[in-house]
Amino acid sequence: MLVDLNHQLYLGHTDQLATSGLPAPEMVIMKAQMDSDLNRKIWMVLGEGAVFMIILIFGFLRVRKTIFKELDLAGRQNNFLLSVTHELKSPIAAIQLQLQTLRTRNVDKVTQDKIIDSSLKETSRLRSQVEDLLQVARLETGRNSLSMKDVDLAKVTLETLTVQFKDKLDSGRVKFESADNGQVPADKEAVVSIIVNLVENALKYTGVDTTIKVKVSPGRSSTYLTVEDQGVGIPAAEKKKIFDRFYRSGNENTRGAQGTGLGLYIVKQLAEGMNAELELYDNSPTGSVFRVSFRTAGP
Repeated sequence: MLVDLNHQLYLGHTDQLATSGLPAPEMVIMKAQMDSDLNRKIWMVLGEGAVFMIILIFGFLRVRKTIFKELDLAGRQNNFLLSVTHELKSPIAAIQLQLQTLRTRNVDKVTQDKIIDSSLKETSRLRSQVEDLLQVARLETGRNSLSMKDVDLAKVTLETLTVQFKDKLDSGRVKFESADNGQVPADKEAVVSIIVNLVENALKYTGVDTTIKVKVSPGRSSTYLTVEDQGVGIPAAEKKKIFDRFYRSGNENTRGAQGTGLGLYIVKQLAEGMNAELELYDNSPTGSVFRVSFRTAGP
């Protein structure tokens, strides 16, 4: 539109020049100046239009990216609500059924012990879910203060596995290896939470006939806590997403693995809070390797 307007003005000026009665040499000079001015104005208009279009496209892409990001977050939050509802209702329903069984039926001592053990297991599962929710709330509000002290990483890891996963250790499903007895600056409770979440994550996504290896080993200036599994592994497109809050692979209505999508998010946040580095690798031939590097003094 602006180009057409400038062209119309140019034609008007040309007509005026043709009827001005000026000598031919002067008309040629003025005509050349008018042509130059027209070209300059046209290029200026086109340049401004191009800049405007670039800004408009850039703004559109930014808005589009923001919208898709919000939709993705909303989807993950919806999945979280579905999963946390299931995760909280299931143990409560199981405990209620078991207590009703004890109350309404005459069961022998052996059966009573089995029911009580099962109820305690479900209670522990429920408590774990609640603790994860509280942990995330503390992380989000900045109230998760860490107490950094010298911690024997190998000792804490073995103690945690013995308390939390004793049956898996006894059956050989989880194996512990240690080649380090040194101290690392860390928060003990945070280390325990990291171990529990990494091992639980490995248990969820591996078969019952596979082994999960938990290792503590020394490096040049770090001590490594490693959890290796032999599951299906993690697709490359999801490796950056799995540490996001609420993220879980697949559809919440059809997924078989338990969880709320908070475990690996908690691991990442706690590791960063202790200035530790969290890394993810592919295991061989299948599975995943999570490694947390705790900084120590160099040799």
